[in-house]
Amino acid sequence: MPIANNASEPEADRIYNPNPETMSRITCGSVDGLTRFRITSVIVGASETPSDSSIGRCECARPVKPDDCRDTMAKRLTKALREKRRWVGLSVSGCENRTDLESKIAELAPVEDWRLMDFKKDKAILRILLKDQNEWRNVLNQPSNTIHSITTSGKIRLVRERLKI
Repeated sequence: MPIANNASEPEADRIYNPNPETMSRITCGSVDGLTRFRITSVIVGASETPSDSSIGRCECARPVKPDDCRDTMAKRLTKALREKRRWVGLSVSGCENRTDLESKIAELAPVEDWRLMDFKKDKAILRILLKDQNEWRNVLNQPSNTIHSITTSGKIRLVRERLKI
C-alpha cells in the first residue's frame, strides 16, 4: 500500500511512492510492523510502477523460487531444477595427504566437474554430478586400482555412515 513520504515518518517506514516529486524507497520485511522493514533499494527519478524483472513477467521457461522482496532481489532456481549430485565413497591407498589424492583423481577424472569432500586415512568422499555417474563408475569400479569406489548415494550422510567417517 503506497504511503506518501512525510517528514514525521521514520526513514525505515517508507515504502514505494509513485509520486515523482519526492524520492521514495521500496521496502520489504515482516508483517509485524513497518518499523521492522528493511530498506532494500532506493528509487531515483520518476516511475509509475515498481520495476519488474523478465522472470516476473514469465519470459523465462524455467520456474523460479520467489524471494521475500520480489521486485528487488534476484531469483534462484528451485531445488528440482538444480544439477543432481552423487556422493561416491572411495577406498584409497598410496596417498598421504589431500593434495596427493586430488592430483591422482584429476588424472583419472573423466570430467572436470568434481570435488573431494572428505579424506580420512584410506577413505574419501567424492562429489560428482548425476549425469556423469556412469563415466565415473567405469573409471572407479576396479578394486585392483589404488582408488576405487565402495559405495554411492544421493546423500552424503549415507556415504559417511557406510564408510564410518
